[in-house]
Amino acid sequence: MRNWTRWGWMVGFWFVASAYALPSEPFFQNSFLNLQEDAQSAGKEGKIVAIFYEQEGCPYCDDWHRDTLSDPRVRSYLQAHFYAIAFDIFGAREVVDFQGKTTREKAFARQEKVHLTPLVIFYSSRGEELFRLAGVWRPPHFLATLEFVAGGLYRTGNLQDYLRQKLLEKGQPP
Repeated sequence: MRNWTRWGWMVGFWFVASAYALPSEPFFQNSFLNLQEDAQSAGKEGKIVAIFYEQEGCPYCDDWHRDTLSDPRVRSYLQAHFYAIAFDIFGAREVVDFQGKTTREKAFARQEKVHLTPLVIFYSSRGEELFRLAGVWRPPHFLATLEFVAGGLYRTGNLQDYLRQKLLEKGQPP
């Protein structure tokens, strides 16, 4: 009986642990993970596709959601300028990539050379990578980065220079 109790506890733990899901945000699209269709929808809305690559149990992702992605200014800017989609880098959901090829989240993340989380890759409406941002960013820094991407400044500018300029203008330390 004692062994059954131990195994029952382990099975129960597995079900609890596997029930964990990525955090959801109000600006995340209810995507069927057909990236061709998502990119087309984003283009019609004049938005940039932003894929938020995360993984279950990532403490950095949780911190980012709690401290940055919950900021009302960040949320408002994301909703206005980006078509945001959440991806699990170890996920098994079926994805139709930008070229129409069917794959899984995990394989797509590998194809995009995503190895760390959190990471956001911004894509054009044709599925071309525009810019990538790795790590946890605080609200003023992330908001300035979103402006940098939405304004197309990544084409000719340097993010660090832009952040320094923006934050100094607001009287905040870079």
